[in-house]
Amino acid sequence: MFGDGITLTFWLNGVTSESCCEFRGGPYLDSSFFGEGVGIAVKKGNRKLAEILTYGLEQVHASGRYEELFLRYFPMNFF
Repeated sequence: MFGDGITLTFWLNGVTSESCCEFRGGPYLDSSFFGEGVGIAVKKGNRKLAEILTYGLEQVHASGRYEELFLRYFPMNFF
């Protein structure tokens, strides 16, 4: 199976997978497969909220905490 790491992490660690599978072959981070980064949906027209979220995510990423937080809540080694 080939899929995005976040979705597959939830499935692999959930009960429906019945521990059938594991990640193999390393991360596929090429933007041609999955686009750039992770997205958050906000109500159409809510530009202020979108700007606040963008700013916050940029700050977390710039500080180096993004990877730390990601691995804390998604404990698979993608980086």
